[in-house]
Formats: sequence, structure tokens, C-alpha cells
Amino acid sequence: MMDMDPNTVSGVKLRMKITGGTAGQIFWITEEEKNWSEERSKSFHLIPDGEFHEYIIDLSKEKGWTGRIRQFRFDPTDAPAEIELDWFKTLLL
Repeated sequence: MMDMDPNTVSGVKLRMKITGGTAGQIFWITEEEKNWSEERSKSFHLIPDGEFHEYIIDLSKEKGWTGRIRQFRFDPTDAPAEIELDWFKTLLL
């Protein structure tokens, strides 16, 4: 379990290759809100060409990006696909 201050972390960055789908999604839970929810999530556009791409997901302006961040959930695509995740990291302010 993590303990992250959203005032010091602006979002996440990842590098992956994927062969299908149009959108990925990042979810987070907080110390106060322990259930996965669309209110604490952000979708991002995919490039499903089977090549590695970096994706930067800015969470700093999201309404639910408050409290102590305790965990992330990463849904890489909205369709069947071959996926290779190279890395996933947080972005500091």
C-alpha cells in the first residue's frame, strides 16, 4: 500500500505497447474513499499500433485527486489486446 500526497504528485507516466482498444484508464483510491470509482479515475487515448509509446496522465486537475492516495489501478485497454508494460511511475510536481 502506498501513502502519497496529491499536492506533491501530479499524475502518472507509463510506457507500453498495445495492439487494440481506444482508451486506457487509471483509477485511484484514497484513505477516505476506499472503493474504486469513476469519480476517481481518468481515461486516456491509446495508440494501438504494437509499438512502445509513453503516456502521461495528468491527474492534478481531477476533482477526486484529494486526500492521501493509497493505491492505483491500471486498466490498460477497453478491448482485447496484446499488452506489454515497460514501466509505470508517478510524476512529481
